[in-house]
Amino acid sequence: MAIVVDGGGGSTMQICAVSPLDQQGAIDNLVSRVEELERIVSELLGANLNANQLSDISQQVGWVYGITYMGVEGWIQTASGSLIPPAGWTLSGSGILVDSDGVEYQGVLMDSDGVLQYGYTASGGVAGVLAEGYAKDTMVLSAASQTLDSFNEALIFSAIQFQSGSSISWNGSTTLTLDLPGTYIVTFRIESASWNTPPTATDNLYMRFSTALDDAGTSNPNFYFPPDATGLLPDFKTIVIHKKTSHAATLTVNFRNVDGSVNLTSSLSIVRLDNK
Repeated sequence: MAIVVDGGGGSTMQICAVSPLDQQGAIDNLVSRVEELERIVSELLGANLNANQLSDISQQVGWVYGITYMGVEGWIQTASGSLIPPAGWTLSGSGILVDSDGVEYQGVLMDSDGVLQYGYTASGGVAGVLAEGYAKDTMVLSAASQTLDSFNEALIFSAIQFQSGSSISWNGSTTLTLDLPGTYIVTFRIESASWNTPPTATDNLYMRFSTALDDAGTSNPNFYFPPDATGLLPDFKTIVIHKKTSHAATLTVNFRNVDGSVNLTSSLSIVRLDNK
C-alpha cells in the first residue's frame, strides 16, 4: 500500500493499495537474484572458474597442480604465478639446449645471433667460440718397447691412445704437428727402461724435439732424465711450450745420449691450453 498526500492544501491522507503487477515484479527480481547467487556458489564449490589466463585467478585459487608446460606434465604453478618443474626434470634434458649442430649441452652461452659462444656437452667437453681460448686439443701417444742405441735416434710411437681437437696431429710413426700457435703442456712418461749397454759416464737420458721452437732457431725443448740414487730413471717429465705462428709446426722426438743402448717403453701427451 502507499500513502498519498492530497495536493489540495488539506491534511487528508489517502492510502493506496500496491498493484498485483508491482508485487509480482518485486518477487521476480528477488528470485532472479537468488538464482544468480546459487549459480555463483555452485561454480565456486565445483571450482568451475573461467578466466582469460590462469594468472588472473591464481592468487584466488592458490597452487595449481598437473600443469603441462614445454610438453612435460606435472608442473606446479604457485599463487604468485611462478612454475615449479616436476621431479627429475633437468634443463639439459629439456631439449632447449640443443645447438644447430645437434649436440646437447648442459649449459650454453649464445650471442644475439644464436651462435654458440660457450657450452658444456653431456660428456664434459667444451665447445663454442669463447672456448677456443681454453683447453680442447689433447693427444696421448704410446711407444711400445724399442731399443734406442744410436745418437739422435727418433722415437717411434706405435699407437695413439686419445685425441681430441684438430690442432695436434701425428703421422703414425715419429712426426708430431702442432698446427696452431698457443701454449702447450707436453709430458713424456717412461713406462719402463733398461740399459742394454750402459753409457760410459752416466745413465743420463735425453729426449728432445728435433726442431727449435723459437725465432732464433736455437732452442730445442727437451726432457732430461737423470738417474736417481739407485740408478733408475724417474717416471715422467713435463715441459711447457709457447709456440708462435712463426715457429715450425712439425716436430720429432729424438733420443739423445752420447753412448749406450736402452730399451724404452714410454708415452707422450700434449695438451693445448690456449691459442695465444
